[in-house]
Amino acid sequence: MSELNIESDVRALFDRVEDAWGTADLKRYGSYFLDDAGYVNRSGQLLDGRAAIEGGTAVGFARAFAGTTMRITPLRVRRLCDTHALAHVSVKTAAAGGDGVEAIATTLLQRTDDGWCFAAVHMSQLP
Repeated sequence: MSELNIESDVRALFDRVEDAWGTADLKRYGSYFLDDAGYVNRSGQLLDGRAAIEGGTAVGFARAFAGTTMRITPLRVRRLCDTHALAHVSVKTAAAGGDGVEAIATTLLQRTDDGWCFAAVHMSQLP
């Protein structure tokens, strides 16, 4: 698999994630994470597994993230092997007309029979 294919495939994953977030479809959002994925959120809390990630995201939507959109911009995508890639991304979450919150994330992606999914995410909010 070429670097170009990985970048376009990963971009397609990010597009689906953005759409699920923007429509508040938290079950679909969670489906882009492996069952045993790890997610370190902006607060530094480790969410262990898809169920915990879905639950933590639901709490966020009940509070600060209700009605927001998410924009993921790849900064660097590197193929590690045929089934794994590392991506550093910029993440901006904003309410309509709002300034938004920016973060940078390091993501470990795994290619499955269903396409690319998140195996691990570590999010760091920018000042």
